[in-house]
Amino acid sequence: MVFDELNFNKINLKRHNDCKKELFFEKKIMLATNTKNTDSSITNEPDPKVIEAFYSLYHSKEFKIFEIKIKELINYYPFSINLMNIYSLFLNEQKRYSEAVLLLERIIKIQPSNYRSIFDLGICCSITGNVEKALKCFQNLLKNNYKTNKVIDQLNILIKILSNEEIKKNKFLIIKTLNFIINLKKFDHEDVWRVFKIVFPKIELKQLIKKERNNFFNSKLNKLLSETLFLNSLNSFSLKDSEIEKSLVKIRFQLLSLAYTQKELPNKKFIFSLAHQCFLNEYCYITSEKEYEILDELIKDIDYENINEISLSILACYKPLYEILNNTEVFSDYKAVNLEFSNLINLQINERNIEKSLSSNLEVLGKIQDPVSLKVKNHYEENPYPRWSVSSLPQKALFIEDVINNDLQGEFLKHKLNSKKIELLVAGCGTGKQVVDAFRYGDVKITAVDLSATSLTYGMRKCNELGINNVQFIQSDILNLIKLNKKFDVIECSGVLHHMKTPNDGLRVLKKILKPGGYLKLGLYSELARKFVVKMKDYIKLKNYSDTPEDMKKFRNDIFNFQENNISYDIASKIFLSNCFWNLSGVRDLIFHKQEYRYCIDELIELFNLFKFEFLGFVIQKDILDYYIEKFPNDKYKSNLKNWDYLEKMHPEIFGGMYQFWLKNNE
Repeated sequence: MVFDELNFNKINLKRHNDCKKELFFEKKIMLATNTKNTDSSITNEPDPKVIEAFYSLYHSKEFKIFEIKIKELINYYPFSINLMNIYSLFLNEQKRYSEAVLLLERIIKIQPSNYRSIFDLGICCSITGNVEKALKCFQNLLKNNYKTNKVIDQLNILIKILSNEEIKKNKFLIIKTLNFIINLKKFDHEDVWRVFKIVFPKIELKQLIKKERNNFFNSKLNKLLSETLFLNSLNSFSLKDSEIEKSLVKIRFQLLSLAYTQKELPNKKFIFSLAHQCFLNEYCYITSEKEYEILDELIKDIDYENINEISLSILACYKPLYEILNNTEVFSDYKAVNLEFSNLINLQINERNIEKSLSSNLEVLGKIQDPVSLKVKNHYEENPYPRWSVSSLPQKALFIEDVINNDLQGEFLKHKLNSKKIELLVAGCGTGKQVVDAFRYGDVKITAVDLSATSLTYGMRKCNELGINNVQFIQSDILNLIKLNKKFDVIECSGVLHHMKTPNDGLRVLKKILKPGGYLKLGLYSELARKFVVKMKDYIKLKNYSDTPEDMKKFRNDIFNFQENNISYDIASKIFLSNCFWNLSGVRDLIFHKQEYRYCIDELIELFNLFKFEFLGFVIQKDILDYYIEKFPNDKYKSNLKNWDYLEKMHPEIFGGMYQFWLKNNE
């Protein structure tokens, strides 16, 4: 072996530096020893300068020396919360989660109200598969109102990775946690639906109804329908399950029949919740002629002098109260006997009145003259989409580049300090959900534009409820946006352009009002992913279905009975899996929309070249992105559109939600 003097000197220099660092920390430890509190009854902490030095060493990535020295000092200060916190950060970064769990448990034993450590423990337990402990941690934090949004985010992650077996094993604790989450009114309930389906015994519901053909309301069924989670869920989000829906349709009919014959009505709380659910799903349940006949009779017989809250709530399972009642003013100073009925009045009357009052202050920009735009406008005036009930503001304000990097799941754009307020346009904001999501940006001023006044006032009401006051809502066609006389740093336009007669005309306008160097987020339909939608559009044309509520209900019923209607299982299952299927505005948007254009990736390439946009990447699920990386490991930025074209042709369903992507205006 040949002696390498240069390498020898490098090794010696490294050893020398390591020794210097160790000596430095030895001095710090001595300092800590000299200042150590002699009263063992008091929680001991080393000198703050020592803590600062350890943080510096941690951030310098000198992990070997760091771990040796911090272990020594923790042994000397066994009750030091600060030292153990630093060490737990290190263990987490090194993915040594089992060791981190033991250390965090030690911290919490010393300081039970250390919520930061409880939060970290919950995350570590989620990762290591200790679901029960993770749930208990998060529930504890929610009860104590600790960083609610962050905790909910972590619960969301945990729920998504749970296996069915883990859910069943921890059923009681999950039910308890889900009830708590739903009552917070801050959780996106779409994310808990999969868990709910497993937790709630839908098969039992179906069996109980079959067992009692004449009277469904036996003691077992009443018990089932009284479960808090079930009632809370009915009040919060659409139940997206065919068997549950069929069961509720049968129960609803029997309730109506009991009301008609003036027999005693069971389970009042369930009746209120069912009325709530039917309003949320926009009365998409199939309704027989017999039901309509009874309904008309009962509406005629409403006694406005002596309001029967239960009977009226049964009617509200078929139509909203504002349609049933000749005069809603009867409820202006009405004192409800049941709190649940009061909530129903708020949902079906008061919120609509608020939206009507907001419409008088709605800013209008230009006339909507394009014939297709007018058709689309009328579509969303009748069925504002999407309807959403709960949400929370993003808890962390980010720079534009951070938002995009998060969306694209990588570090593609360099961080830039934005010294001024970001001008953001949401072009086609619908009912405002996208506006709320836009608060993930830092200091931002939002302009929200849509064709539909009904959708805009819905969004205005929701923003007011969330305390959002820096949004300018404008009713306008995208084609008129030049009249704003301003340019934007960021434009988000998802699910809009493909509903225009000529999407390129809309994109041309957006290009003109986007600043040089600005970013554009687009969402466009995929031709390959929506083949099943095209087939269903052909089907409704064959059946001569129009976009009336009754025809849309008939279509849904055809899907439930897909075999009898010669609809393939593949198509039916895709529709069942779509969130759009479970409310009327969604069905209208998915199948009955009056205008729709679909793209392929080759067309997207042409589009980007035509308007001179730089394609940054797709916003897509992590598992699909991981699959792409596996197939094309050399594409560092995951932005090669030819690769994506190949992948989509192999797996046409990957862009089922739409092509969602970021562009940069380099002009």
